[in-house]
Amino acid sequence: MLVEAPGDKVKVGMDAPAAEAKTVEMQVAMLGSDDCVGVQALLGLGMANYRSHVEVGGWAFSCAAQAARRLLGENEKAREVMLRYVDLQLAETWQLTASAMGNSNDARIAIWLLQVASVIGDTAIPVTHQGISNRMNIRRPSVTEGLQRMVDQGWIRQAGRGRLDIINVEALMQMAYHHAPGQFDHRKAFRSYLEELRQS
Repeated sequence: MLVEAPGDKVKVGMDAPAAEAKTVEMQVAMLGSDDCVGVQALLGLGMANYRSHVEVGGWAFSCAAQAARRLLGENEKAREVMLRYVDLQLAETWQLTASAMGNSNDARIAIWLLQVASVIGDTAIPVTHQGISNRMNIRRPSVTEGLQRMVDQGWIRQAGRGRLDIINVEALMQMAYHHAPGQFDHRKAFRSYLEELRQS
């Protein structure tokens, strides 16, 4: 869902803040069909202080921030969903940041690949080595070396330029949980909560 304040230009995806001064950019979140863009507008905080862009095309619902705020004011269940979602985003951002600081490049790449697969709902990931390098602030040669080790292990397959296929999700998950325990638990819990709401 896109929540738009008047004059906002919003796109799906999330990057670190883009300042006037020379900065190092790094991806800090990944959004998919369970997510909401424009939480700042929803909370009445105006424009976001990060740059967002679309990595993989898709569709989204869109509504005015004022209408969304009115819904949250009138509907307790909607407020609960949004609070749980904000909690999810905070947890995932903290986990991604901690992963970037404390893990090897290979572990970070494995975690990133699994996050992308989860968000797009597919193990065929449309991305180049340079794309991963840009998103994660890892040198491109290091990305290529890490991916080659995963190919050699039989975990992923290079399916031409611009696409990677995860062929052993379990092995990548084991590596991810070894280096970042609980990395995907918040997302699983949120999806379970949404499914319970749909069925109630």
